[in-house]
Amino acid sequence: MINKSEHHEESPHHHTVPIKINGVEHKTHRGENTVEHLRKLGNIHEKDILTQEKEGQSLDLEEKGHVEIHGGEVFASHKKHHHPHHEVAIQINKTEHKTNAGENLIEHLKRLGGVPKDEVLSEFKNDNFIDFGNEGRVEIRGGEVFVSHHPGAPIVEVTDLNTNTSVKFFARWEETLAQVWTNAYGELKEARKPGDEFLCEGGGTLTEHLNSTLAQLREQKVCQNRHYQIRRATGGA
Repeated sequence: MINKSEHHEESPHHHTVPIKINGVEHKTHRGENTVEHLRKLGNIHEKDILTQEKEGQSLDLEEKGHVEIHGGEVFASHKKHHHPHHEVAIQINKTEHKTNAGENLIEHLKRLGGVPKDEVLSEFKNDNFIDFGNEGRVEIRGGEVFVSHHPGAPIVEVTDLNTNTSVKFFARWEETLAQVWTNAYGELKEARKPGDEFLCEGGGTLTEHLNSTLAQLREQKVCQNRHYQIRRATGGA
């Protein structure tokens, strides 16, 4: 026989709310949930650890533990490793952050770095940018470098002919060539000097195009590979 008062007390407990596990939305009841239930809900492999993403931190959950669910919680799984709480330093948009070594969700890294939802996170690796989907994951060992950009943003490469140093970075199609040139000095950690010139790699000076946007230069087929060079007033190649 069901006690009516007990039934009314329990009914809010059975109200379902959305949560995310490994980037996939699931429904579960509001209130206390066992970790075992959440693992089954997210189809977590028995050898993996379930973590809760909370306030920019990944908290490992005890297999026999419980979690209070209010709705909107985010969980992720990662493979067990010898030092599950070992934190390492990574860089996101030129700012250092700490995160757990091992598999990290891209969604977690974007939150960690304050990356807007409509931007793509990329890792700069082996002199190339590797884009990740929001529901992907990446193995973190420490020292990784990530940058964010709008989908379809152009990549430019600039070489300082004086030092033979090259940098690659994302620009925006609405940026002028003059803005790209200015940003290149920041990436190179160099100061602009009077008499410096901005060139197209293997071509001539771009002085007359400095006020054009990258989108306009693309339409005009000017320096289409966006490989640029800075020729210094003194020295250089």
